[in-house]
Amino acid sequence: MTRAAIPSLLLALLVGALVPPLHGQVVADTTAAAAPVQDTIVASGATPRGAFLRALALPAWGHLYIDEPVRGGVFFGLQTASYFMLAKTLGKLGEAEERRDLAVGLAADSILLLMEADTALARRLADPVLFDEAVQAAPRVEAPQALVDSRTRHRQDWIVYTATFTFAAAVDAYVAAHLKGFPDFDVTPATDGTVRLRMRLPAGRRR
Repeated sequence: MTRAAIPSLLLALLVGALVPPLHGQVVADTTAAAAPVQDTIVASGATPRGAFLRALALPAWGHLYIDEPVRGGVFFGLQTASYFMLAKTLGKLGEAEERRDLAVGLAADSILLLMEADTALARRLADPVLFDEAVQAAPRVEAPQALVDSRTRHRQDWIVYTATFTFAAAVDAYVAAHLKGFPDFDVTPATDGTVRLRMRLPAGRRR
């Protein structure tokens, strides 16, 4: 018996001790069909690590790799929606920045005209830092800048959502790949009035 099969055997013994008898007696069979489970996993070539990396690379790829299309479809919807919203937010942010830059240019031109007519103002705003502060404080710049700040926060939110959904999909694919080798239970009534609890255990080392 390999070390990998010991936890499964302990689980089988625990289930056999906790499941109440049906029709008088439950007979646990933990050896039947052990090899076919492992053969299926090995023959497919699917590994938890491979599922994890594929899920990170492309939505639903990791789940399709381990033959879990339903779970993959759920994460595919979440990820594609987050990618779409991120792209949409980036587009809106670009538009807001263009409006802000246009407003900044108009405000700078207006202040320069005022500086030409007011020497005291020209001396005070000769410092580039003070000039930039005056431009940013202009009424026509405040609203476009506030919109840019809002779009920037939205962009950060969707970056976090997209990264979270992608990592969650990768973890789910990794766990689901491991559960492919989890013991499979089957309850079968016997002709002698007992109920046979049958468990399929993975055998050998997983590649």
